[in-house]
Amino acid sequence: VPVGSTNGASLVCFDKLTGKVLWKSGSDEAAYSSLQIGTFSGVKQVIALTADALLGVERENGKQLWRVPLKTNAKRHAATPVIFGNNVIVNSHTIGLVCEKISKSGNEFQATVLWANKDLRINLSTPVLVGNFLYSQGPQKNFVCVDAKTGELKWMQPGFGKDNSSTLALGEKLLVLTEDGELHLISAHPEKYIELGRAQVCGKNWNFPAYANGKLYVRDSRELACYDLLR
Repeated sequence: VPVGSTNGASLVCFDKLTGKVLWKSGSDEAAYSSLQIGTFSGVKQVIALTADALLGVERENGKQLWRVPLKTNAKRHAATPVIFGNNVIVNSHTIGLVCEKISKSGNEFQATVLWANKDLRINLSTPVLVGNFLYSQGPQKNFVCVDAKTGELKWMQPGFGKDNSSTLALGEKLLVLTEDGELHLISAHPEKYIELGRAQVCGKNWNFPAYANGKLYVRDSRELACYDLLR
């Protein structure tokens, strides 16, 4: 759990059955980013984007394996890291879109910048990986596709949403819920933007939708709604 205490409990591991604290690690403040699990050089580890850094720790004891200092003006890391092979991709309104390669030399892990696209200052949205390409709300009220291997912008669709949207991947299609509550069905096509449909499903929101068994769950400040997408 990203507790965010600066007194040695940035990350805390609990026994899920009893609540017993198993270990505490780090002194970073927490961000708005979720933890991920990744395996690098055969070592399965917890990946965290805190308010101060991107880092990996051992699951068994919380030992820090590698760390990359990353700070924004307001310590506002809002997106979740994306794991792509041996790489971790992160984004913010300050650093843009950055890919760190995680490797091991002897007993030591190291993180090195594989590529960085500083123009893609994606603030709140977490990019979604389909194949070798990332899809996300862009930094200028647009939707973008980016080559995950190089950071190259493949295409940009202007006039899309406002500051935030949430993207779900369903095979080769994307469900994108904008902050105005408009749902877009888009083809995950790396060469061009292809919209397959759209519908107004809720009001203004910054809430990530959930999808299960053909049903989409969305909520705004008024209600929780479920839509059957397989009809």
